[in-house]
Amino acid sequence: KTLRPQAPSQLVVTDVRVGKHQGFERIVFEFTGDGEPGWFIDYSDTPTQQGSGKPVAYTGNTALNVNIDGVVYPFELNIDDPNIGITHGAGGFVTEVVNTGTFEGRCQFIIGMKERHAYSVQTLQNPTRLVIDVLQAG
Repeated sequence: KTLRPQAPSQLVVTDVRVGKHQGFERIVFEFTGDGEPGWFIDYSDTPTQQGSGKPVAYTGNTALNVNIDGVVYPFELNIDDPNIGITHGAGGFVTEVVNTGTFEGRCQFIIGMKERHAYSVQTLQNPTRLVIDVLQAG
């Protein structure tokens, strides 16, 4: 699934949260800055880091490779680096969310999962968020 960012977007991911709900699990990427994010998201059993091509270690059997466009480095917005490393799952089929960094206007996160599930993507405002809902199988 993909959506190009609105130009010019200058966003920084400042928080990542995972929540378990009845029938789905939600991953929320919260932003500071102006504009709306774009994204490119797909499944990969062997995700690689953008720019370097190095394999990304994650917990799980498969991963959603989440690439968020329209981002800048924190210093470009005069804010401290939020230092988002690994965000743990909420005890369901999402195991963790791994931040692999920002490179050339795109930040990448790997969502480790126990198995592949259907998912949807949306943006929300006030504050700006990218939301991925991963549906429970069945």
